[in-house]
Amino acid sequence: MKHWSDYWRHSAALNSFAESDSASGYVGEVADFWHQHLANYKEQAHLVDVGTGNGALAVLIAEYARKRGYAWNITGIDAADIDPMASLQAKPELVEKLKGIKFLGSTPIEKLPFEDNSIDTVTSQFAFEYADTTLALKEILRVLKSNGEFVAMAHHAESSLVNDSQRGLAIFDYTLNNSPLFMQVDLLFQLASRALAAMDYASWNRTQECIAISKSIQWTMTIISERFNQKGDEAWVNDIFGQVINLIKAVTTAQNAERALSGLGSIYGALQAHQLRLKEQIAAALTREKLIDLQKQAKQNGAEMSSRDFAIDGELFAYVVTTRKQ
Repeated sequence: MKHWSDYWRHSAALNSFAESDSASGYVGEVADFWHQHLANYKEQAHLVDVGTGNGALAVLIAEYARKRGYAWNITGIDAADIDPMASLQAKPELVEKLKGIKFLGSTPIEKLPFEDNSIDTVTSQFAFEYADTTLALKEILRVLKSNGEFVAMAHHAESSLVNDSQRGLAIFDYTLNNSPLFMQVDLLFQLASRALAAMDYASWNRTQECIAISKSIQWTMTIISERFNQKGDEAWVNDIFGQVINLIKAVTTAQNAERALSGLGSIYGALQAHQLRLKEQIAAALTREKLIDLQKQAKQNGAEMSSRDFAIDGELFAYVVTTRKQ
């Protein structure tokens, strides 16, 4: 869970799509989906968003309520040690959106801090499926009021999003664990640190050591690019290469080389954490068989569950899972 806590603590985005248009909140079809569901709720209600992260869905709910003058009590919980107000302090426009929402970190779905039959609605955007779904479903149904609703948009094992993550995971695994790229760049920075203490940058660039290791790095990058050349691979590859190349370009003095060594370690650690998040996403993605099992569990616990595919621009994106307590 530490990798998720670190991610949310250092992310300047509301959700885990930090590089997309959704970094400041959900938009498009996803936002439309949630707005349609929220239209069914009363003016007085307690809504809980589980696995809230930095609060993207909780913010959408709060903005919807504010626009309509609804007095909704909104709580966002997450198993990670979240603190959205602190994480997003550099973006006051996002901090403003968080006002009025109660956030509870280190709070797993399997152990909700609410009384029985006290919550009107529980929501989840790519979160419920990461939990122990059997325990999480029982706990959600425990806290829901009679006729209360649990609505989740969950990762779909056959979605384009999960397929892309599988490619990303393969690229990360090869680059970090099976290629010499980071060892080569580390060696370049160590050699540069020693050499630039005794000569200028132009002289260092002409040395056999600099030329040889630079060519080796270029060769390794070419091998990786040729190995991963399917549609969509380029974004993953370029993200890794871009971070490394920016460090290399900055190595013009011995001091900069030392900083680059530290920066390289940070990049490697961040990529490893990203790799772990991808593994968890892929493992969490729901299958049709898993959904059938969850539907049986819901019925055993006095609820009715239904599910459907959710697409964006014609591409399978997620499952929508709706559960109503009897």
